Amino acid sequence: HHWLGITLFAAGRNDEALAETKLSTELDPLSPAILGNCGWAFQGVGRYGEALAILDRSLALHPDSIWSLTEKARALVALRRFSEAVALVRQLPAGNPESIGCQILVFGQAGRRPEAEALLGKLTSNVYWPKSYLLLALGHREEALAALDDPSSTKAEDALPIFGDPLYDAIRDDPRFAKFLATVGWTDAYARAQAWRQAHPP
Repeated sequence: HHWLGITLFAAGRNDEALAETKLSTELDPLSPAILGNCGWAFQGVGRYGEALAILDRSLALHPDSIWSLTEKARALVALRRFSEAVALVRQLPAGNPESIGCQILVFGQAGRRPEAEALLGKLTSNVYWPKSYLLLALGHREEALAALDDPSSTKAEDALPIFGDPLYDAIRDDPRFAKFLATVGWTDAYARAQAWRQAHPP
């Protein structure tokens, strides 16, 4: 159900995707991974408070889950609870690609730009989030647009942040963003997702 949810999000069919994601938690309510995935999904459509509650359930079952910890940090940033997010990412395992990506995001959004910039050089291709997302977290608009120029590395799960995360609002009106969507075949799906966003504000 999680992978079906990702496919539906990438098609801009958010209501169906959320239904599939919630169904997966009902079928296996004690799976930290499934709860973490559900938190990621709720966060991607702007339901940050619900995402945080779900991620806390996941962490109660598996306190060391990097996936749920990094997603919780993202939720805290979205809720502007920056001090909590910074404290959380400082506890993440050093050198882990997901840790580094999350620290760039949190430090960049929490006004700790020098720390975030210093981590950019340590970023590897193993990080989960699109590089454009992390560059936007640092306010690097042009670099983020350039990072979209390689659609071959774009994954279906990238659709949720690209379609819905407020960080991408900085480049949504740029023709290069529209060109990227067309190149990866997401133009129609993106339009559906934006219509859903307008009807369901965070």
